[in-house]
Amino acid sequence: MSNPSQDPEALLLDTVRAWISRRDEFFYLDLEDDEDNSRLARNIVHAATPGIHPGKERRQVAELMSKCLSRLLSEGAVEFKSMDQMILRVVKTPAVATAKAPLVMIDLDMDEVMHEVTVLDSD
Repeated sequence: MSNPSQDPEALLLDTVRAWISRRDEFFYLDLEDDEDNSRLARNIVHAATPGIHPGKERRQVAELMSKCLSRLLSEGAVEFKSMDQMILRVVKTPAVATAKAPLVMIDLDMDEVMHEVTVLDSD
């Protein structure tokens, strides 16, 4: 659930990030054309500039979406796959997996050996 006092542009960034996370690849125009993303961006523009001309609104909405995408590119969340068609690939962060490692620990009091200690592996 979003914080009502959250900065509107941060909310848009979170919405775009969630939209992107549900995809492996996407066209940039699909991101802009998504109803939820564009409605939120339009609301931000209207709140900042009531009575804005429709042409100027479209430009400002596109700028907001571009700003969000630039931020996600700089974070490494997405990368360009094809500049010709503006296809972007979502970069998934590797999940933390568990692996068995043959680590030997000797209990000096009991003189026992323990094998297969579970360790976290990010590969």
